[in-house]
Amino acid sequence: MRALPRQDETSGILLGSVEDGVIRVTGFKRVTPGGLRLAALESGPALVGFYRLQTSAQPTLLADELELWRQSHPYGHSVFLLVKAVGGEVEATAWTRDGDGEAVAETVSLNGEFVERRKAPSGEVLRVRMERPTLPRRILLYASLALVAAVVVLLMQPDKPARSLALELQSRGNELTAIWNQQVAPEVELQFATLSILDGSKEQTMDLTRNYTPRGQITIRPQDRDVVFTLRVKYAGEPLLSRGATYTGFVPEAPARPAAPQAVAAPANPELESLRKRNRELEEAVAALKKHFLPRP
Repeated sequence: MRALPRQDETSGILLGSVEDGVIRVTGFKRVTPGGLRLAALESGPALVGFYRLQTSAQPTLLADELELWRQSHPYGHSVFLLVKAVGGEVEATAWTRDGDGEAVAETVSLNGEFVERRKAPSGEVLRVRMERPTLPRRILLYASLALVAAVVVLLMQPDKPARSLALELQSRGNELTAIWNQQVAPEVELQFATLSILDGSKEQTMDLTRNYTPRGQITIRPQDRDVVFTLRVKYAGEPLLSRGATYTGFVPEAPARPAAPQAVAAPANPELESLRKRNRELEEAVAALKKHFLPRP
């Protein structure tokens, strides 16, 4: 991270693991600020936080960064690094947080190994030499023996079944259904299970802990074209299982138009029909009288 060009991506995600409250960062991925949410979803349980190159215009965490951080890590320990170059050295403000707790800031150094840069004379190639500390042979021998013993213990232990978790989306009419399938469920206590739904700019989190089953589904009626589902499952003593799925371009079916009302014949009125019949008879009688008494032209 010390060699990140300032004109390239100035932010990204941190990858690693969390054990006994200790965050171990083992890698990072450069991402544009607009793609942080998607990159966080795709990284799954390997995500331990975010970073951004600090500038004078943005010396602290922004409101949208805090919101993204809390949404991506509602549980457990996580970190947000603000990296800054100071007088040739590189340090960072490390914001750490446990679940919904308040963020705590501390300054850490990112210099790591000592790097010696020499000015190359004209025509020579500039070389960078990494200084590494030398260890006594006795320590190296003990470390090698410990590594061999650890490998033997791992080989002798039975393999644990994979805790795979699948999540797919199906649309039907005005509804969108999220279907999950966990092939192997450990026989330990379920600590929590949540399903986060990002419907456009509106996000809600459902607590499935009480009614969670390895196979299940939830149906919603989206209000936006793009919907993101994130399922997180945590068992006691097991790593966090996380799976995300995105549905893009959801178009609900138009509701069926009601049928046009049809004319219904009014029920017959006996009195009215009698008057009409009488009227026709009178008209016929008057026409007969006119024909009999009036002279023909």
